[in-house]
Amino acid sequence: MLNEEQKVKVKLLHEQGESIKGIARNLGISKNTVKSILRNEPKEPVVRESKLDTYKEYLYTKINQANYSNSRLYREIKSMGYEGSEELVKKYLQPYRSEKKNELTMRFETLPGQQAQADWKKMGCINFKDGIKKHTSCFSIVLGYSRDMFNKYYFSENMENCIDAHIDAFNYFGGVPREILYDQMKQVLLEEYSKGIIKWNKRFKDFADY
Repeated sequence: MLNEEQKVKVKLLHEQGESIKGIARNLGISKNTVKSILRNEPKEPVVRESKLDTYKEYLYTKINQANYSNSRLYREIKSMGYEGSEELVKKYLQPYRSEKKNELTMRFETLPGQQAQADWKKMGCINFKDGIKKHTSCFSIVLGYSRDMFNKYYFSENMENCIDAHIDAFNYFGGVPREILYDQMKQVLLEEYSKGIIKWNKRFKDFADY
């Protein structure tokens, strides 16, 4: 009966490229014993890369923005270079869709044109042929009543792009909501001293007042 130390030696010699015959000769045991030890050795699980790996963050972000269909998201990532099947996209998104269905959410109902919500979302990097990488962000604004959404992508979350995105969104919606909710967006809010006492970004306030 071999002890644990001898079994370890068999495995080490095998990993070093020693043949079964050589291991048996070096340790003074039979070839069948060596085969038995190696056969019973637990194999490490093989982690295989999925064709979807590169696009999982994008899909997760999109499905949290709105209830986009599998077909639409499949077409979007396919245009970005995805080479897998639509079925793979569906299987990946299914747990997130089930989770969202099970969530108990309370929405504050608003009148048409009354309210919208706006925010920036990080979207990852784009690699250019010259080796340069650029981070991208998505400006997203959602109408409270219709849930209609406008998205626009930028390489910077600066004030120029923030104002540009608002103007394009208003043109897209065909009007301006009476109020827009922001979650600590730095282009809008510089500082909140206490509840209800806010220091606005002057440039954005001038744009809003206009």
